Amino acid sequence: MTRYDTKLCAAQPRYRLDGTPITDDREWEIRLATEVLMQDLARMVITGNAATPGQFDGLQRLIRTGYTDADGRRATAMDSIVVDWNANPMTGGAGITWNGAAIAATFDFVDVLLAIYRRIRTRISMAPALAGTGLRTGDMILTLPEHLAHCLLDFYTCWSVCDGDSDAYKMMTLDTLEARRYRDSLNGGMFGDGRIFLDGFEIPLLVYNYETITGPTRGDMYLLTNAIGSTRLINGQYLDMRSADGGLEGAELAAIDGGRLLTGVERDYTCVERWVEMAPRLLSWAPWAQARITDVACASPAGPISPDPLDTSYFIEKSFFPASCPPA
Repeated sequence: MTRYDTKLCAAQPRYRLDGTPITDDREWEIRLATEVLMQDLARMVITGNAATPGQFDGLQRLIRTGYTDADGRRATAMDSIVVDWNANPMTGGAGITWNGAAIAATFDFVDVLLAIYRRIRTRISMAPALAGTGLRTGDMILTLPEHLAHCLLDFYTCWSVCDGDSDAYKMMTLDTLEARRYRDSLNGGMFGDGRIFLDGFEIPLLVYNYETITGPTRGDMYLLTNAIGSTRLINGQYLDMRSADGGLEGAELAAIDGGRLLTGVERDYTCVERWVEMAPRLLSWAPWAQARITDVACASPAGPISPDPLDTSYFIEKSFFPASCPPA
């Protein structure tokens, strides 16, 4: 809310990317409202539900089982791969399921991830329109919270270069110059967050901390097939708001950012409220080529942090760990 004759752009200075100050309250309000909107979008990409007004279906609802055809009959061929890791560490454990079916506790995380990758590649080879198209680096990515990315790269290193069954032997083998160099070689990648190789194919890691952190040691991962060659399998769309711009006389509507956003004002005597509206959606054309792995556990000394102000692990103001006073 902006009260008449209050210059918020002067009281709370904000700056453009080029460093110049914002000196117009209208631009100041639009940018502030858009920042809040972008935080909402970041959450909805994962947890959005189209049944809720103002939301679209996010990855949790797109990457699932239970798909049906237009007549309501089960279409299992469209089902995604959904693995419940059941709060186990990456070494595996009891209660892990693949689309509801039990997985033996002898399989570790990389074993299962490799099986998911191979299943998706097999499904691609069975699709006539896609079988002859090769995957490029970046067509398939692994999205996960940052604390799980570090754990996965460490575990993948040992999975790749360690031998033996005992944890002590694995740690001894990992603590070698060659193993440390191999671990360092996994840093970077397409998005700078790391990479792994499954059957020799590079899978870039993309860190995403909004709504993927599910506890002080747990999180969810998504193996996404964004495209196969030039064929897009996941798309983001938005309603062009330029059609609404000027449609209502006196409403002071303005479409900005190429029609992605619509902004206007509401007045209550001397108070003015600036609002910003966007109508996006996320589409998955091939849910069978997507996978979700939930409730993966990995402890770290510092615990996870999130950029989401609504998350309990938001920066350093809050955390999953109870605050305590230092000893006297």
